[in-house]
Amino acid sequence: MNLFNKKISVVFVSNNTVKGVKVSLNDKTIASDIYETACNESNFSDCITDVVSKLKTKEIDLLLDDQLCYVLNLSIDKNIDKHNERAEVFKLVQKNIPELLKDSDWDFKEISEYDNKIGILIFAPVKTKFQFIAHAILKSECKVRVVESVSLAKYRNIDPFIGIALKKDVRGIDSQVLNISLEQFIPQDQKDRKIKIHRIFLLLAAVLISGIVLTLIYFIFSNTIRNQNLEAINNNLQNENEDLSAVILESSDEDKTSETTKSDENVKKIDLSLYSIQILNGTGKAGLAAKVSELLKTKGFADFKIGNADKNNYEKTTILIQTIENTEKLKEILTEVLGEYEFASNEPLNSEIKYDVIITLGNDLIIGE
Repeated sequence: MNLFNKKISVVFVSNNTVKGVKVSLNDKTIASDIYETACNESNFSDCITDVVSKLKTKEIDLLLDDQLCYVLNLSIDKNIDKHNERAEVFKLVQKNIPELLKDSDWDFKEISEYDNKIGILIFAPVKTKFQFIAHAILKSECKVRVVESVSLAKYRNIDPFIGIALKKDVRGIDSQVLNISLEQFIPQDQKDRKIKIHRIFLLLAAVLISGIVLTLIYFIFSNTIRNQNLEAINNNLQNENEDLSAVILESSDEDKTSETTKSDENVKKIDLSLYSIQILNGTGKAGLAAKVSELLKTKGFADFKIGNADKNNYEKTTILIQTIENTEKLKEILTEVLGEYEFASNEPLNSEIKYDVIITLGNDLIIGE
């Protein structure tokens, strides 16, 4: 695929129409013929399969007519525990959507902050309709990158086909991503078969690796025996081979020195995923803590707690390292990612919660968009 002219296949579905196009991301235009067919409940699956086949693709963006979706603009308490945020939003879903939905049938995204509230956008396909659409797409053996309504796609471009192709919030932090997966509609036997294939692949990989290891052991053992034989011959011919013995000994010392150096380098490496980090947003900039966590993930950190500081007018960014292990190495890595900021050594910012690193973001923080 030409990365400079990437094309996204988009399939639009309404109650009586299925339409497919390819969108060029390079110039944001419809880059192919439009494949459209009228459908009804009796031939719905065949219509979707036919359009996907004409697009000649294995991955699509699924654009749903607004009549097939619920889109809600609501709000929740700003001080809500982030670990319980989705559960609280689910209560709003149950209250405002007249269908019995499971957790996988809907999604939400934080879109604004005001007063003591967080504005959220809730999206859920009409379940009674979407299950038929999902089964038809799965039957065509096509993956779905994103599911979105026409009205949401138009926020990015007046043409919803182009709008959905431009969607980037597909994976990531739950509250920052708005998307629906078709995983729930995959038959259990198909999931079990996929798991079985994965296990077989892992078994074959293990056998292959074991074979390589055994081959290396045999090679090393053979070399050891051969070296011992050479040493015995050299002992019998000391007067004639003193120079050769010296060269072999020097080479052996160099190999040992190299192995020791590599071992020392490995000791210096630390597993950053083991360190817990709390990121507190002390500015008025929404989503800044999430951006910082994404930057730190690129270095190997994985355990984050994101929230707001006790005020939103911190002038300086401070970094408190509470662990006594690899402190200087952590400072070096954090400075590389965020820049030169104040490293604190006083009492923890929040004594009730223990983290290895606590970062309070101030207005002096500068990161790329």
